[in-house]
Amino acid sequence: MINILFSSSYARGEKVLVSKKFKHTKLSSSLNDIFFDNGFPYPSKYITSGPQKRINNAIKTFSRDSQFVINKIKFDFTYLLTLDNQSLTVFRNLVTNQNKNTKIIVGPLLPQDNELILNNYLNKYENIKKLVSSKIALKNTLFEMDHDIDSKSIVYIPSGVISEKEVKYNILNKKLNSELTCLVYFKKRDKEELKSVIDFLNIKNIKFQLFEYGKYDNNKLKKEALKSSFCIFMSRPETQGFAAQEIMACNLPMLVWDKIVNNYVGKELSGTTVTIFDKRCGEIVYNFQELTKVFDKFIINLREYQPYQLVLEELTFNIFKDRILNAFKEF
Repeated sequence: MINILFSSSYARGEKVLVSKKFKHTKLSSSLNDIFFDNGFPYPSKYITSGPQKRINNAIKTFSRDSQFVINKIKFDFTYLLTLDNQSLTVFRNLVTNQNKNTKIIVGPLLPQDNELILNNYLNKYENIKKLVSSKIALKNTLFEMDHDIDSKSIVYIPSGVISEKEVKYNILNKKLNSELTCLVYFKKRDKEELKSVIDFLNIKNIKFQLFEYGKYDNNKLKKEALKSSFCIFMSRPETQGFAAQEIMACNLPMLVWDKIVNNYVGKELSGTTVTIFDKRCGEIVYNFQELTKVFDKFIINLREYQPYQLVLEELTFNIFKDRILNAFKEF
């Protein structure tokens, strides 16, 4: 039996009093808290950030299973997703009042200062572990951040992003059009890079829909992914990268223009825009010249790619749940 704890306010982001889009208003933040505090998933179309989506995914994963309770402390085992100042108080109380059966996993939503505080606890207590959501984040934590913590204190568990049932629904509803169409995903990259891709698609006479981070509806992204022929994906380095994984869950082949350096708190860390990816999903390139070079071969082989298979193996809610359960068993 496991307590699933998080701070709803961690997911809010910057909001305004009035906006044409409800998801950018302060009222949406209040609604977010009502949903999350009561253990209900928030409507996908109103989600605006990765942390908000991560908490939403956790609620979808655990809320209907009697082995877990949401934002209540009933059991000896606790998974604490967030460690903002509000969650830090909860965490310290758990440690202070622990018994011989107490086990705590924390992460991956950790502000830098509080992550350093957590690291001190990891070095002191064997019954506390830090969760990272990607292998690249594991590499950052153990070898590049000078955190001086033992690998035994870290668990690697990506969040689930979708149910197995929904993946199968996506496959059944995937539309294969005779005309090539492209979904372009763009997040916090150089605008000149985007322009080069758009110009390239125009030269190729390929129609496209652009989805820029912070400016799209999640439901519309999924709808477009289900009817597009392929995706050109351009993002910054991610700790997990939900957008890419949700596109993969629509079985859309991806041509990824990757970034492998993550500038974080004054350090150059290893990075990637797609943290779980293999040859079944598409191709990865590292500059525009490579993209143009592999493009024709990628297009010819579109029907050979099956990214949904990797999602079923690594990224469903049930797999996430099983890995959390196993992590506590393996302390």
